[in-house]
Amino acid sequence: MNAKVIPADNRLRVYTAIALVVIVVAGFVTYDWSQRVLVEVEKLAQYDRQLAFDRAASFLKMAAALVGVTTALVAVSEARKARRSLSAGEWPPPGTRVLVDTPVIDGEPARRRARFIIMLSTVMLAMAVGLQVFTWLLVRSYVTP
Repeated sequence: MNAKVIPADNRLRVYTAIALVVIVVAGFVTYDWSQRVLVEVEKLAQYDRQLAFDRAASFLKMAAALVGVTTALVAVSEARKARRSLSAGEWPPPGTRVLVDTPVIDGEPARRRARFIIMLSTVMLAMAVGLQVFTWLLVRSYVTP
């Protein structure tokens, strides 16, 4: 086992804490906004079903796009990190900033981990694309001719 350790990056900890606060606040705001939209669609359905459906379909497509894009970005980011690790032969790859002191893994165990992360990233990317296709097909199947 290699004794090399990557020390924790304090600035990364601060940035991570700030990002988590922003994400939580954005989540609460998005939840509140989505509840208002759904109540509006429900009220609208009493008067104009087609318009309510169109608004609900737009909301669903936008939500699926947001989830799909963020999932794809994470998948691509992790795949790039894993490719760097695969070529360097160590995990985490050289130059990586970490939140806690992290021992470096060398050789085949690092490559195995990198290949596994590339496989997971590919699955995540396929799920992001699949969500878009599924949403499109779902909305299309309910459109009245």
